[in-house]
Amino acid sequence: MRNHTKFCLAWIICIWTLYPGLATLAHGDDGGAFAPTDEAARLLELDMDDLSKDSIGLKTQRVENKTMSSFLRATGEVQAAETRSFEVNTPVSGVVQSVYVKQGDLVKKGQILASIYSPEVATALAQLVNETTRIEAEKARIRVQYQNDIKLQENQLKLSIIAYKREKELLAEGITARKTFQETENAEESASVKLQALKMRLQQELELLDRQREILIQTSKDQLRIMGLSNKEIYKAIESKHVKADLNVIAPLAGYVTLRAVTIGEKVDPTRKLFSIVNLDPIWVMVDVYQEQIPQVHIGDHVVVETPSKDLMEGKISSIGSVVDVATKTLHVRIVVDNKKATLRPGMFVVAQIAFGKENKKQISIPETSIVYQNERPFAYVLDPKDRKFEPTQVQIGGRYAQDVAILTGLKEGDIVVTQGAEQLKAQSLLKPQAQAQHDKESHEDHAAHNKEAEKEPAPTTVMLMIFLGGCVFALTLVLGFVWARKRNRIVRDREHAQPNN
Repeated sequence: MRNHTKFCLAWIICIWTLYPGLATLAHGDDGGAFAPTDEAARLLELDMDDLSKDSIGLKTQRVENKTMSSFLRATGEVQAAETRSFEVNTPVSGVVQSVYVKQGDLVKKGQILASIYSPEVATALAQLVNETTRIEAEKARIRVQYQNDIKLQENQLKLSIIAYKREKELLAEGITARKTFQETENAEESASVKLQALKMRLQQELELLDRQREILIQTSKDQLRIMGLSNKEIYKAIESKHVKADLNVIAPLAGYVTLRAVTIGEKVDPTRKLFSIVNLDPIWVMVDVYQEQIPQVHIGDHVVVETPSKDLMEGKISSIGSVVDVATKTLHVRIVVDNKKATLRPGMFVVAQIAFGKENKKQISIPETSIVYQNERPFAYVLDPKDRKFEPTQVQIGGRYAQDVAILTGLKEGDIVVTQGAEQLKAQSLLKPQAQAQHDKESHEDHAAHNKEAEKEPAPTTVMLMIFLGGCVFALTLVLGFVWARKRNRIVRDREHAQPNN
């Protein structure tokens, strides 16, 4: 009975062990054709003409083996530079006449933001115009007065010259006395000296008045410039003798209007903030580095800033904090970034990659734009130079820095990869019906042949399944028979023991 039991168990174990191998043999080498396929492996190679490449902006480059800088990643926030942010108000009281900008506008330095009617400006400007007019009138009076005296003296000089020449001729002929000649000569010299003295006094008095005018204008100009008038406006009022009471509020720098707190008709004064303007170029990026990373960070280190939209911008560390935050154990680091296109905006969350050294070995690297993901697996499209097809190749990514990523496996130096347009290739690979049909045809040729053979003869899988089920039924029958036999023997023995007692 024990041998019978061992035989049943051995038979069951044998059938159970051999079945997977027999099933595999039944399929032969085409087992892989029927294995479930991963969607990541269903990216298809594509053959694109030049027109298609141009339409999606496809670009390629050769894979390089180069040294990549070591870097650390830190998160931070964009802030407007403190030295590039201004609050605009009016230096005098008045009433708002016009407003020319709104919040969010980009303004230039010197651009007019608003116009204010100010009696203070009108009073100060009128006083300057009146004083300069008075000085100019005084100059005109003096000029007329001296010009009359000069004209009389010029006539006197002419008469003296004529008398001098006549006496000189008479002296030469011996007709006149030398004393008379000397008197006429002295008179001519005296008239000439008086004429020069009049001209000099006129010039001095005019220069004195001009000096007074310049001092007056300079003093008034300083006051008016504090009020907000420009030199051009001041001199225009002096020349035209026209006094205006409008004061233009000027942008002190180029930037974006972040606040407009004024409307037409409002009364304003110097304590009232009218506008806020922020210049975003350059801009600050404030990041926090952990205390163990502090020795790796230095002023002047190169930094690549990545925006939420994956734009990459370059900057440099301009300052490093001196106090570690007690709660977070981090240190503030300020990065200055050129921001001519206003890509970075205050309040934006960014990631900074701070370079702090060089690796000892070179690495295969490609631009990060070459990587596409399918089922969370990274792929790169490699151009086959023979058939000019783009083949998706799975890669293993190492470190990242700036625009490049290190490739550990999947590519080799000299391969031609797609650097721009990889996502479009992926979309066409997944959605193109002809490519998908071709893929299905090529991937399942063995499957079709297998189905054709199945029509001619019984499927090996069905045969093996029948053998397996038959073996199981046979083994189960033996086990049940064995159990029933043992139970029957036990009942017989119990009856034999019970008869002698009766």
